[in-house]
Amino acid sequence: MKLKAVWLGVVALMGCGARVPSASAPPEAAAPQPAASARIGPASSQPAQEAEAQASPEKVSCDEIAAVADAAPGLLEQGLRAWLGEGVAQNATKARALLARACEPSDGSEKDPAACAALGVFHETGDGAAKDIKKAIAIYESAVSSPRSFDLNACELAAPALTKGITSWSTMCCRAVRGCKEGCEETCARGLARVKEGTIAVLERACDRGRAAACFLAARQYAYGSFKEPLGYVVEGDSARAQRLNELACQGGVGRACTDLGMHAEVRDDPEKDPKAAARVMELFFKGCKLGDGSGCVYAAEKVKDGWASLTKDPVAADKLYKQACSFGMRRVCEDLEAKKP
Repeated sequence: MKLKAVWLGVVALMGCGARVPSASAPPEAAAPQPAASARIGPASSQPAQEAEAQASPEKVSCDEIAAVADAAPGLLEQGLRAWLGEGVAQNATKARALLARACEPSDGSEKDPAACAALGVFHETGDGAAKDIKKAIAIYESAVSSPRSFDLNACELAAPALTKGITSWSTMCCRAVRGCKEGCEETCARGLARVKEGTIAVLERACDRGRAAACFLAARQYAYGSFKEPLGYVVEGDSARAQRLNELACQGGVGRACTDLGMHAEVRDDPEKDPKAAARVMELFFKGCKLGDGSGCVYAAEKVKDGWASLTKDPVAADKLYKQACSFGMRRVCEDLEAKKP
């Protein structure tokens, strides 16, 4: 990967102020794009000039970059290794404790949203903790308040349940972050290799051993790219790799991975002209919904409600799917259902 030897604002997903993607635009299609400036954090009202000030080259020196690059493994890396048995004995209880300390620190230190993302995935998938999708969403939501750039896509994990309408969720995940400073390229490369080895590489190796939840969390990184400020991209967007990892995660019972595959297939396979492709898309959305992913229920509901492709319109079935999505913690869906009551 060629490092950017400049300071720049980086917008995760589609970019702040960009056109909101439709329900047919899959997350995998939205690789991170550089921009001159962007909001800090999700749905931020922070003035653009303040965001640009935080991304100014005077804020971080090469010595400070080296401190980030050479930092000892933190609670996130320790927690992932304990969860997946990577170099240490597998211990889910220890993993939860380590990640909880990082996600909700009691010593006044800064929250680590990446730890929150991992802990939420434990509860969303039932791997590492009792399966509790509403609790998972609450944990993801707690991560959204932090603007840190390496967060294992915590904002994207939270967004579908919290934004108004399934088609508008990407607008809350804009970020402004700083790329590697000119003259520090070797330090940045060393740091990025360390971060990747302690996090995403750990997830991918566990995926190879059959841990579906690890496949899912790794897929999210390649779908959107993971940026570690102020070093650069730990991994850049790679839709093909994200697709392969999601296929393994879906086969292993991770509902949201199935939904992501359905979104990707909707764009790729032209299902409105091919009934078999349309059936495959719906199969993936229904599977995601059945496995507890509320966004899968919503996508299926909207297709059934509208009589999409070769489907027959069925508002009763759609209403049941919306209610199921609400039961899985899709807050805005619940609000919409409540508003429609006579």
